[in-house]
Amino acid sequence: MKTCSQVQKAEFLNLAESVLERLEADRLTRVPLLHLAELPPISGVYFAATEQNEILYIGKASDFTDRCKLSTHHKLPIAIERGAVFLYVASVPSLSVWHVEQWLIDTISPVLNESVSRWWIEPEPKAVKPVGRPKRTRATTRKNYVLDSAIADLIVDQADIDGRSEGSQVEYLALIYEAIRRMTPDNEPFTFAAIVVTAGEIKSGLLKAASLEAC
Repeated sequence: MKTCSQVQKAEFLNLAESVLERLEADRLTRVPLLHLAELPPISGVYFAATEQNEILYIGKASDFTDRCKLSTHHKLPIAIERGAVFLYVASVPSLSVWHVEQWLIDTISPVLNESVSRWWIEPEPKAVKPVGRPKRTRATTRKNYVLDSAIADLIVDQADIDGRSEGSQVEYLALIYEAIRRMTPDNEPFTFAAIVVTAGEIKSGLLKAASLEAC
């Protein structure tokens, strides 16, 4: 685990404190969560907030337009369910955005974030690992092998966007599928946010059942 130099720490801290000061002074760009297409294609940190300016979630992005999509984000639909209506965004250089995000999470402690006090640590580079089936020994020109590779690449990309490991992303997708399967027989329209909430309830139920079996 590599720690930042004193110069880097000072730089990250100055950036983070500046963002927090602008947030508290209501001087950050504010975009309604239902109009995320208005976000600029730049790197930075973002805050999901309620009408009363309660910060429910803090995230980072190398590109706001790519990261902040309700159809693919793992926390924004949940934030909306809990009353978030705005997204505050602050431009931060891509090389500093992880450290600034972690410091802000430690300082504000939003309900949908987990604070681990590590903003001064250099993040470990993500290793791209194969996802899914073991490597096949037959010819790689077969269409089903190409499809498997494409799906594996898609899962790796989704995991990177959502900030998860590849294994966690596969678990998340399985829960989403199960949530849709359970909700479909009702023959009623449902939103992606509702699917995410149902997936969370399914996971909680599975964990509770596993805990009871262990007793």
